Formats: sequence, C-alpha cells, structure tokens
Amino acid sequence: MLQELYDLIRSQASAWRITSEVIFDTCAILIILNRLYVTASIYRNRPRNILISGPRLRWGKWWSSIKYVFNAPDIIQNAYNQAKGEPFAIPALDEYQVFVSSEQYIAEVNESSQDHLSLHDAMEDRVKSRYTFYGFEQGSIDPHDTVPGRVLKFLLRTNQPALRPKIQKKIEEAFFQVLSKGKAVNDWTSVSVLGLSEAIGLRINCQVLVGDELANDQDYVDAVLRYSNDVIISMEFCRYMPAFIVPYACPAIMAWSGAMKKLATRIRPLVIHRLRDIEEKKTLPSDCITWVIESSTTPRQRTVERIVQQMIALTFASAHQLPLVLTFTVYNLCLHPEYIEPLTEEIRTMLSLSEDKQYKNMPLMESFLRESARMNPLDALSIQRKVMKPFTFTSGQTIPTGNIIAVPQDALMKSPRYYNDPETFDGFRFVLPEDRGREEPRMKYTDVSSGFPFWGASKKACPGRWYVSASLKQILAHLLTNYEFKLAEDNKKLTMGYTTMVIPRHGTRVLLRKLKKSGWR
Repeated sequence: MLQELYDLIRSQASAWRITSEVIFDTCAILIILNRLYVTASIYRNRPRNILISGPRLRWGKWWSSIKYVFNAPDIIQNAYNQAKGEPFAIPALDEYQVFVSSEQYIAEVNESSQDHLSLHDAMEDRVKSRYTFYGFEQGSIDPHDTVPGRVLKFLLRTNQPALRPKIQKKIEEAFFQVLSKGKAVNDWTSVSVLGLSEAIGLRINCQVLVGDELANDQDYVDAVLRYSNDVIISMEFCRYMPAFIVPYACPAIMAWSGAMKKLATRIRPLVIHRLRDIEEKKTLPSDCITWVIESSTTPRQRTVERIVQQMIALTFASAHQLPLVLTFTVYNLCLHPEYIEPLTEEIRTMLSLSEDKQYKNMPLMESFLRESARMNPLDALSIQRKVMKPFTFTSGQTIPTGNIIAVPQDALMKSPRYYNDPETFDGFRFVLPEDRGREEPRMKYTDVSSGFPFWGASKKACPGRWYVSASLKQILAHLLTNYEFKLAEDNKKLTMGYTTMVIPRHGTRVLLRKLKKSGWR
C-alpha cells in the first residue's frame, strides 16, 4: 500500500513538473510571438517626416525597443542632441514615442484637447486602473478629474497648515522607527536613504488620506506599502504580455497578497460612517475621505464603492513621488553640504515667525528643491499624451493614432538652450534679487514652465504638487534642525534606471546623528 502511494506521488510529481515546463515554454513562445506582432504593427504605424532614432530596418527597431527598456534616458539624450530642437521619435515597447522640446511644440501639445491627445489614455495604458485601483474607471463619471482636482488643488492645499502638528508627529515617528533599526557606525546611525524616505512618506500620506484611525493602524499602513508594490509589479508584468492575457493576469497579481482588498475593506466602513455623519450634519475629520465625499456632487460619484475606488486611486497616486523626491534632495544636501548652513538658517528664521507666516517666504529652499528636481527628474519623460486621432503640428509633421507624444524633460532641463551651465548643480540658481523683503518668493518649486516640465504641462499639471512641496519643507525642517547627516562611504552607485525612470537605489545609505542642540520649535 505504501509502495503504491509512493509510486503515485512520484508519477504525479513528474506530471506536475512536465506541466509547469509546458506552461513556461508556452508563455515564452506567446511573449516572443506577441513582441514580433507588436513590433510589426508599431513599424506600420510609425510617424513620418520626423527624425527616428535607431536602426533603419524593421527588425532593427525591435532590438532598439528592447534596448530602450534598459537604457532609455541615454538613448533619449543622444537623440535629443541629434534633433537640435526639432521633434524626434524612438521606438518603445508598444508604440513610437515622439518627443518635442521647443516652446512652440510644447504649447501645441499643451493646448490640444483630450479627445485628440489624451493624458488619461496614456496613463491608463500603463496602470490598468480597472484592475489595479479596485475597479476605478475614469469614463463618464468624472471625465475632467473634478473630484481629485478639487481635493488636491484646493481642499488639501488650504487645510494642510492645520494638519502640520499631525504631520510632524508622523515625521518624528518615522525617524524614530527607522533609526532604532539602523546600524551603529561609531557615534552615527546608518540607514537606507530611500527606506527612511519611504517610511516618512508612507506615514504622512496615510494621515492625510484616511485620518487618525487608519494612519495609526500598523496593519493598514503595511497593507498600503504592499498594495503600492503590487501595482508596480502588475504594471510592469502586463507591459510584456499579450493584450488578451491582461484581464486575467492583472487581477491575479493584485489578488495575490490581498492588500488591495484589505484597503477596500478598511476604508469602506469609514466612508459609510462619514456619509451618515454628513446627513446628521456632524463635524467631519480633515482628511481626504471627507474631501472626496464633499467634492463628489453627482449620484454616481457619491456611491460608497466609487468613493472607496477613488481613495485607493489616491493612495497609489501619492505613494512614490514624495519619498523619491525626498531621497534625491537628501542626496544633493550630502553631495553639496555648503548649502546646509544657509538653508538651516532660513528654516530657523521661518520657524520663529507666527504660524500663519511659516513655510511661506523660503526662497532658498524653493530654489534648492527646484534645482534638485531639475538635476534629478524621476522620469526622462513628462507631459505624456496618447494620440487618439492623427495629430499634425503646425510645421506639418503628422503623428498617427496610438503613438505617444512627450517632452524629454531630463534632456531639456540639462540643455544650455534653457539653462546656463546646465550640468552644474547650483542650489540657489532660482533665487531672485527681488525676493528680498517679499512675503513669498516670485519663483517657486511648484511653478510650471516649458523649461521646467517636472510637474507636467500648465493645463494638466500635477494637482498634488503643493502637497509634495509643503511636506518636503516640513520634513527637511525637521532633518536640518535636528540631525547631522552624510552619505556613507561604502555607497557604490546612487541611482538605477529602468525604462525611462531614474530612481534612487535602495541600498544607498546615509549616516545620521542628533545635533547637540536641537532647533525644532
């Protein structure tokens, strides 16, 4: 009997192994066939009368698109140099990406309608929001982003000063938790720069988005982190899959950890409770759940499930920009320590003012953040638009439907056409003489222009940029007035690249120790 059972298990194990090998081989063949088909389709749909970077042969474009995955910023920079201000195109995985960099071309893209050049469709192709945002779809429910626009541009922006004490508490909690787990190096503590930034950003975002109850629940905070990572994995996996597999693969990936479902399960009761409190005219907490409900004016926007979906979409939208920008800012403070003293002095002066005047007149900090962003954009592209109808520039070049038009922001912001000595980090490059004595500086980190497309185009600029700016200033005020810090000597490389992104390496470490005289408050 035992021998028969043993033989059965062996035969089944062999069958399972063969089955898994067949599945793997089948998937590999499907991916290769899909890539060949997509490459042929891309080539047929290529833009005309525009400089196309890379090999001239059709299958050379396939190889060029593969190289683009691993070295996009350098490829874009080389093509930008060759184009000399004219539009140029590069074959990517699923389309040609057409780049424009002159003020005229950027203005034409910016002024185009959504049904001609679509930001929504460009983003949807990447994030697959129906699967990654718990069923959230743009569609006719909120076609102009009225709800998140009002929440982020107006309600969060105007209420953030009142939230500073709670945000400060989350900043201090994150520093304490990360430093307590750091590695002692003489009288310093070594921690991952990105790890510290992620811990700070995660706690602040949870406080602002969902309020005290969930922000103080570590299980929920951990689920937010896992959910954000699940979305990234799903996005990247589905980029390489045939389209017919995406509706099955994407939900399976998102369901694997259960994080997205957990967020929905925890947010839903709060939404129901807030809706009831509104009917009873009770005072509501200051957080994004309340503001989303207040900004949802139609019956379809105001359903419980739609509000839950909107909150999950905001959770992912806020997950990465703040920690990544903070990490690069800390890098630049360490690489250019001569800026630490004047920035700290500006912070101390600012904190001595009444609360209603704090964080307003900080021309040195505004300039340093802007220069850090100029030198370290998170993506080589900005102002990405999907061509929904054939688009013709006034100069005559036509871009076929299905391709992407974008601005090569990394190359543009390091171009002598826009900046003097562009390869040099000048932390106070944007400080203007007339800022002296003003209540607020004339040039801010959040300002948008054709020479600084970090936040997107003027018509569709990032609505959360004021939140990121205010949070960064408060975090840096805490860091600069409470700690000495420097990069660890054993760091090999500060950044890593994937497709068009250039992001900090998780292994890069910073050494911190408490200042002998703390300057906070």
